[in-house]
Amino acid sequence: MDKKKNTTIIAILIAVAMMAVAAGVIGLSIYMEQQKTEKKTEETPKGTTTPVVAEEGEDTSVDGAVTDYVQSGNLKLGNYEGLEVDTEPTEDEILEAMEEDLVKMTKDHKGKIKKGDYVCVTYKGYMDGQEYEELSDQDVVLRVGDYYMEKVFEDSLIGKKPGDVVTPSVTYDDSYEELSGETVDYKITIKGRFDDYYADKFSKGKYPTVKKYIANIEETLRAQNRTAESAGEAVWDSVMEDSEVLKYPEGAVEEETVNTKKQYESFAEMQGVSYEDLLEQFGMTEEGFEEIAQDTVKERMIAKTIMAKEQLVLDDAAYQKYLLDSMEETEESGKTLDELENEYKEGYGERPKDDMMLRFVQDFVGGKAKLN
Repeated sequence: MDKKKNTTIIAILIAVAMMAVAAGVIGLSIYMEQQKTEKKTEETPKGTTTPVVAEEGEDTSVDGAVTDYVQSGNLKLGNYEGLEVDTEPTEDEILEAMEEDLVKMTKDHKGKIKKGDYVCVTYKGYMDGQEYEELSDQDVVLRVGDYYMEKVFEDSLIGKKPGDVVTPSVTYDDSYEELSGETVDYKITIKGRFDDYYADKFSKGKYPTVKKYIANIEETLRAQNRTAESAGEAVWDSVMEDSEVLKYPEGAVEEETVNTKKQYESFAEMQGVSYEDLLEQFGMTEEGFEEIAQDTVKERMIAKTIMAKEQLVLDDAAYQKYLLDSMEETEESGKTLDELENEYKEGYGERPKDDMMLRFVQDFVGGKAKLN
């Protein structure tokens, strides 16, 4: 099955339908401006002032209320300081960074494909003579021999040239439940092969060989991975796994379960499909919403507890900056903080302050990470 296609669709769904779980998490881009992590790890993030922690008896369910859930006995907080981050870029990150350029390659520039080459292909999968849309895709960038796709699929490209069409047949094993034992006939059109010609062209002469082009990509991604934002995202799963909810705030999971359903419904409407069809497409049921909601509430509990313990406060300037970034807007839009907040509630999630506090705390944790 096309792993890349499924992963991409799911990532889009998560970004839109589960914004509360991964509020504002953005894809890798080597051209994005990022805050550097040369700052001292003990430095408090910009935008902090005096902490405002909910007093005893105060309503902690309000969006943006800071609460120490360890002190209240609701949470066992795991370690969040000095967590190790591997900043070396992965092959997936490199491919993603190169993709914008490599989809521009054409069949007009030839050259035989060998193992290790980066190529761009378009393919269609057929079962019993009928096209199977889930196994068809356009402008897919891959490195031949990494077997991102099936081995038979990638090996069929070796020795071929841009413009060639190859037709391998792949019989799927038990690792693909829906296709186990099925044979899919592929029609693969090779769009282009990355070589020194394209490296020179895409970099406008700055990196005239594939080796130099990729070295630059790796260096840029390495710097990206060393930002507080990226480091925070990288270690957050570890913080989650090391923490334990002893008791969820009353009504919080129920409220978030309803909000999660609303996000799926909104995503279905945006995609022009029925809500039921969307759930079926992603193998989801409404019973799974509660687990998503529990994770969302847990993240918020962790973030608010760290804010309380570290005496952090997300002031209006930083809050607005995170909102703009999450909705991919700029200050030039001229929108007030209230307008941005309402826009976020309409399209992204019911708790903008909680969601931006989560991003804020992730950056704080990332600033304290040990970068390898």
